[in-house]
Amino acid sequence: VLLLLTDGLADAVRPDGERFGVDRLKEVVARGPGDPATLVESLTQATAAFTGRRRQADDHTLLAVTLR
Repeated sequence: VLLLLTDGLADAVRPDGERFGVDRLKEVVARGPGDPATLVESLTQATAAFTGRRRQADDHTLLAVTLR
């Protein structure tokens, strides 16, 4: 799977000011399945849960594809 994303995911901030960060992104990707759609959904859900669905200042753009 090839995963492309913008920095908005790592820069997602929860109400106390803590950033989601690259390490959390790596953790979600490492435990996620190889299916691109499920991986995107896992990352979307993880950042939403982390931020409490708080409105973010930056975009969250993801693209995952399977290479054959």
